[in-house]
Parts: sequence; C-alpha cells; structure tokens
Amino acid sequence: MTEDVHVIRIKSDFSMTLDTIQNGIVSTKAISPHDLEKAFLNSMVDSKTSSGLLPQNCVSWAKSSKGDTSYYVILHKEEYADIQYHNTKYQRFPIPRLVFGFQLSGNKIFGVNLGVIGKGELSEDTEMYHYPFSNVSGFRMCTGSNKLPDIKKITSLANLPYYIMSIPDNDDQYHSSNNKLNLGHRELLEHLKDKTPEYYYTDVLIKSNRKLKDFI
Repeated sequence: MTEDVHVIRIKSDFSMTLDTIQNGIVSTKAISPHDLEKAFLNSMVDSKTSSGLLPQNCVSWAKSSKGDTSYYVILHKEEYADIQYHNTKYQRFPIPRLVFGFQLSGNKIFGVNLGVIGKGELSEDTEMYHYPFSNVSGFRMCTGSNKLPDIKKITSLANLPYYIMSIPDNDDQYHSSNNKLNLGHRELLEHLKDKTPEYYYTDVLIKSNRKLKDFI
C-alpha cells in the first residue's frame, strides 16, 4: 500500500487548495491561510530548554545558544564567615551581602565572579558596591592555584561560596581606595572583625555605579 501524498497549491489569486493523492485518485479541497498556519504549528517540534533543578538561592541562570556554556548567579545569604588572611584566621567574620557568578563549560568551572550588593528586596536595579577585599578585579575573581571541583550536580554549586570564602587570602589586587576608611588590608580586617554586617553599608562600602543586572 502506498502512502497518501498531500500537495498544497497556491494560485495566482493567493487562494489555496490541498490535493490528496490516494491510490492514484486525486481529491481537492480549498484551504484557508489559517488552516495552513495551524498545520505548520502542529507539525513543529517543541524546542524549549529546561534548566532542571537549580541550586539553592540561584537568582539567575543563562545558557549559551552555542555549545554547553552556562552562567549561574547565586545569592550568598550568610552574614558571617570563617576566613583566613595569610596565617591569621578570623572566626565568624562579618561580611556584606554577596553574589557569586559561576561560568561553566559542561561540568567544569572556568570563571568565578564575586560582587557586593545592597540590602533589601532583589531587583535588576539593586545597587552594587566595590568589593573591599582582595583577589577581585571588577567582578572577576582570581582563585590562584586553588583547583575548583568539577560539578557533578548543578545543585552542588550552592556549596561553592563556602569553599571559596575558606581559601586563604592575600593582598593581590587589593586597593585601599575600595573602602571609605582608606585602610590597608590587615588594618581593615582588624577593624571589621568585631563589627556587624550593617557596618559595611554605613562606614565601609563605596558604590560602584553598577547594578545587579550588570553582574547578571
């Protein structure tokens, strides 16, 4: 048995007919542009892309239309962290509100961004501030010789900010001009160790004239 053959014919007056050829017999019927559009739409394959389960506190996700690169922005909700500067450890050190951006190619991280954002409800116009410490230029963070783990599950990205905050710090890319007090790195850390996270926003941070949408 041969398959039916369907032929759409568009005449000079733009009227349309559908010819169906079945076992050598041709049947013709008039069709409207709406019928044709509906037929095309019903035949299209749905090509939407799903992110799958996102990491906790993920506020933005983007995927390249070419290749398998993606970018996840994660809000770090902790207000204190255990950090280390050279050989000095600071337990429960106050930190401002941070966002991390992770650039992935497949399951490998090839870039980390770090930014300081304002308080309150998040929006694309949330204010951003200069990062007051070291190893960050603009938004780009240098992790040095520290190897970042391969990402077997995207949800595990939520744990990376804790790991990054635990990496011992140095003075690379530190600029005293990025804090209102104009203090050196160790001086700033000693000054802040017994303060509250809110103190950053009144006495330390300097606005960068950039918004969260720029980080995203």
